[in-house]
Amino acid sequence: MFIDNEKKLAKIKRRLYIDCMTRWNSTLVALQSLVDHKPVLISLFENKGQLPLTSKQKEKLGLLELSSDDYTIFNILIEIFQPFYHATNLLSASKYPTIGLCLLVIRELKEHLEKEENNDSNLLISLKNFILESFDNYFAENGNQHFLLTFEL
Repeated sequence: MFIDNEKKLAKIKRRLYIDCMTRWNSTLVALQSLVDHKPVLISLFENKGQLPLTSKQKEKLGLLELSSDDYTIFNILIEIFQPFYHATNLLSASKYPTIGLCLLVIRELKEHLEKEENNDSNLLISLKNFILESFDNYFAENGNQHFLLTFEL
């Protein structure tokens, strides 16, 4: 009841999403929903003393409280994952993507991970580099995946 009232006050119509390992974009959607629910979650943690919960439940709830640093990290991850979300939708089998489009999307994603802005935080740069290393394992220009894509052309 408390959560429903807070969601109405914050004009949030959707529920929180749970990340699913087998769904490519679920991490992004889960993070976005968490950030969207920030006012509701802050209110929940601020008012946990007035809620009809046992002391053990209140203690557990306190351990789950998110800090402003947590939300900063969520926003950084959203910024990193957003192009992957668009790429996944663009390359969806239902849209019949061409190999040329696949190569273009891979190149754009790589550029996104390599690009550094002056105002980028150290955390953003580190996370992009970490993901870029993994990305290069799959799509390095001298690797098997890239060879197979270009060979088809």
